[in-house]
Amino acid sequence: MNNDKETAIELSGISKAFNGNPALSDVSLTLRRGNIHCIVGENGAGKSTLIKILTGAYIPDSGTVSFNGKGRSRLSPREAAEAGIVAVYQENVLASQLSVACNIFAGREPVNKWGLVSYRLLKENTEALAAKYGIHIPVDAAVSSLTPAQKQFVKILKSVSINPRVLILDEPTAMLNLEDNEKVLELTRIFSGEGACVIYISHQLGEVLAIADEVTVLRDGRIISTRSNEKKNITPQELTQDMVGRPMELLYERKRSGADFMPSDSGEPLFRVENLRIGGFSAENSFTADRGKITGITGMVGSGRTELLEGIFGYRKKTGGSLYFKGERIKIVRPADAIKKSIGFITEDRQFSGLALPLSIAQNITCTALNLFSGFTVFPRQEQAITQKAAADTRVKCVTVKQPVQELSGGNQQKVILSRWLLKSFDLILLDEPTKGVDINAKFEIYGLLEEMVSQGKSIIMVSSDMSEVISICDRVLIMRNGKITNELCRDSNDENLRITETNIINCALGV
Repeated sequence: MNNDKETAIELSGISKAFNGNPALSDVSLTLRRGNIHCIVGENGAGKSTLIKILTGAYIPDSGTVSFNGKGRSRLSPREAAEAGIVAVYQENVLASQLSVACNIFAGREPVNKWGLVSYRLLKENTEALAAKYGIHIPVDAAVSSLTPAQKQFVKILKSVSINPRVLILDEPTAMLNLEDNEKVLELTRIFSGEGACVIYISHQLGEVLAIADEVTVLRDGRIISTRSNEKKNITPQELTQDMVGRPMELLYERKRSGADFMPSDSGEPLFRVENLRIGGFSAENSFTADRGKITGITGMVGSGRTELLEGIFGYRKKTGGSLYFKGERIKIVRPADAIKKSIGFITEDRQFSGLALPLSIAQNITCTALNLFSGFTVFPRQEQAITQKAAADTRVKCVTVKQPVQELSGGNQQKVILSRWLLKSFDLILLDEPTKGVDINAKFEIYGLLEEMVSQGKSIIMVSSDMSEVISICDRVLIMRNGKITNELCRDSNDENLRITETNIINCALGV
C-alpha cells in the first residue's frame, strides 16, 4: 500500500449510539486519495452509520473527522458536500418523474443569458458526462421508466458530476447483473484513477478483492482489521472469519429432507406453465414446478427471467398460453388473482416494489393477509401478536414489529417479505434475486428458510444470477436466452452434461 498518497479524510475515535445501543465504537480510519478502500461487514455492523457520519446525516457522540488539516467534531450535510464528500446510496434518492438530465444536475442546471434554465445545455452536458464514462442511457427519459441498473448509473453520474474528493459507493452492484457489475467495477477504478478516494461497501467479497487497495472489516460497530490488498493476497475466508467471528464455508450445503411430495392423486405437478407468452417476447415457454422442490431460472442479461416471473404473477400482460395450479387451469390477470390462488412473489427491487418503507414491520407483513382479521378493523394488539410470531419464525432481527421497516438491514427487510407470504401459508413462492445485497450470514439464513418451506411441501421458483446460489440451492435449473427456456439442468442427472454445474450453466446461457 502506498502510504505516501494524500490523505483525503481521517476518522479518529468515532463513536455513535442509538437509544443506548452502540452502532460505532472508537472507529479510527485513514482514507487516501486515489485509493479504493472497501468496507465490509455483516448487516448491522455499522457501515451505514459510518457513511452517514461522513456525509453529515448523523452527528457522532465522540471523535473527530479531519480533512484539509482541520479536525471537526461534526459535519453538516452542507459542509460535507462543500468538502467534496458524496455518497451513492443503495436506496432510491432520485426524482422519478423528472428526466435523467434534470436528476443529474438538480440544483446546478446551466442557465442562458437571461438566467433561465437552458435545457439544450442541460442535455448536452448530460450526454457528454455519460459518454465520458461509457454509459448509454436516454438522458431525456423519466427516471420512472428506467431499469434498476439504469437508475443506479444515474445515481453514479449525479455523484461524479461534481468531481468529488471522497466518493462513497454503498452496495453499488446489489441489484445488477454480471455485465452491469463489471461496468461498475470499471468505473470505480476510473474514479480512483482520477484522484478520488473511493469508499466501496459491498457484500460481494469477490468484487471487493478484485478492486480493493485496502479492506476494512467492521463487526458490531468496531474495526476488526484493516488490510492492504496491494498484492491481492487477501482471501475470502480471512474476511468472512473477521466478519462473523468464526470460520465459515463460502458455499451453502443444502440439507434435503428426502420427502417425496405428490401434488395430487392424478400425479399432476403443483404448478404447470404451458406455451406461455409474455408481452415483449415472441417465445413460448413451458415448464413445471413440483412440491418440495426449488426450481431455478437463470441466464444472461435481457434473457427474460424477470419478465417470465412477472408475467406469471400478473405484473405483465400475457399474450398466450395457460397456467395450471394443483391440476386446475387458472387465470391470472393481475397480482390479486395470484394471491387469491396462494401464489406469492418477492420482487427484485424490494425497496421500490416489495416494501412500504415508512410503514411498520407489522403492517408490511400483514398487507396481503388482512382477511385473517375479523371485522372491518385491524386491532394493533392482534396484529402485533400475529406478526411477532411471523417475524420470529423467519428470524427477523428487530427491536419491535412496530418500528418502520426502513430501519432494518437489507437481509432483515428480505426476511420481512418472506414472513408476509408465509403468514398465509402460500403454496407457491416466486422469488426474483432473493439474496441480492445481503451479507453471507443473512444469505445462509434465507437459504435455511427456503429449505424449511420446501420441506413443508411448498414449491419455489427462483430467478438468480448468483452462480453459487443456483448451484447450492436448486433442484432444477432452467436456462433462458432471448425470452426462451432453452435448457434444463438437474441436480441428480446421470448425464454429466445435464447436471447443475458452473460450466454447464455458462455454456447453456451462452448457447454453446
